[in-house]
Amino acid sequence: GVGIFAVGIAQTFQQVRKHVYHDADNLDTAFDAGGKVSIGLTATTIVSQWTWSATLLQSSTVASKYGISGPYWYAGGATIQIIIFSILSIMLKTRAPGAKTFLQVRSCPRV
Repeated sequence: GVGIFAVGIAQTFQQVRKHVYHDADNLDTAFDAGGKVSIGLTATTIVSQWTWSATLLQSSTVASKYGISGPYWYAGGATIQIIIFSILSIMLKTRAPGAKTFLQVRSCPRV
């Protein structure tokens, strides 16, 4: 029941994207809207997708071990990871614009 309903909704959204917005169903539009997204938004999205699940789990573990101040201290240490990933994402986006895979990044000329 629910699965069939979910599939129906997904198919409806796909048809709307195809016929109303004339959106090409390819890798470019699936990940970054065909390159029409700014560098900052792309970097933020990648960082949040990479880190949210592990950070949530570890923060809960620290809270159960050290109390209410544990997640705050953990978040303070986790900001370094977020800053480094943001810088890395921006560097990749500027040095290899349009690259979608690791091999495409490697084949770009060095700057």
